[in-house]
Amino acid sequence: MKKLILLLIVSMITFLGSSKETVDPNFNLPRNDEGKVEYKEVIEVPGVSKDELYLRAWEWLSKTFISSKNVIQMKDQEGGIIVGNATIQVSVKRVMMFPAGWINYTLTLNFKDGRYRCVINSFVHDGTGSEFSNGASAGPLTKDIPRKPKIFSKKEWARIKMQVDEEINKLIESMKAAMISDSDDEW
Repeated sequence: MKKLILLLIVSMITFLGSSKETVDPNFNLPRNDEGKVEYKEVIEVPGVSKDELYLRAWEWLSKTFISSKNVIQMKDQEGGIIVGNATIQVSVKRVMMFPAGWINYTLTLNFKDGRYRCVINSFVHDGTGSEFSNGASAGPLTKDIPRKPKIFSKKEWARIKMQVDEEINKLIESMKAAMISDSDDEW
């Protein structure tokens, strides 16, 4: 029995140790001309009015974010703009995954007839509520590696950036799908 338990423990340690993911420690996020992390895209939606694009975006935001009322900071249908602040929960891997805090970011949507612009920027790490980082914040994601406080290794910081990139790309694809679909279904 003892041998079986020992074998199980050794197997689990071997399995956990061998399931290392590939992380490029030099991974970086897209940057604007000022060197700040930013995702920016203008998407054409021919034949759709500014007001209809605004309404589609509003519907998408309401379905995408659990508390869209807390996310949306500014909205102006006539001016064709919605601005929101949202978060992504991130984690780091030591032997297993640990919550590493939140990445706060700003989402700005601008609308014109036949097109809209999506700008996602102002990415900042917030360690509030994370035991791993003792509540310390590592600052903007523009840093190659946070120096003070020294919370993450270069590889862990790169992994956080990779998580952000993956989540933001999923968010953008979800928005694009919602913006091209006509929700005027006949039921």
